[in-house]
Amino acid sequence: MMNVAATWQDEGPRHRQLKTGNAAAVGLERQRAQFAWDASRLVLTILAITLPSHLGYGPRIAILSYGVAMTLMYAIHWLLSHCAIKHRVDEADRAALSSAATA
Repeated sequence: MMNVAATWQDEGPRHRQLKTGNAAAVGLERQRAQFAWDASRLVLTILAITLPSHLGYGPRIAILSYGVAMTLMYAIHWLLSHCAIKHRVDEADRAALSSAATA
């Protein structure tokens, strides 16, 4: 019989590695951007589910609109993360160049 507790315990470090989306924003000091994205995602989720219902569409359209909304939001999240990381890399490169020039 498999030891479930040991399996869950072994997954801990991997789970922390997979949870990089929010951690990246916090680690890059972009908490405001992360909060704005989270709030926008919440509003868009509510609208994507309720708007088709109020317009008389069925559940398939609501699920489709939710899928499109989440695809859009995660594309925006990827773009925000990419720009934040690029900004940090550029800052580090500039700092390395300025310290090399003064040395």
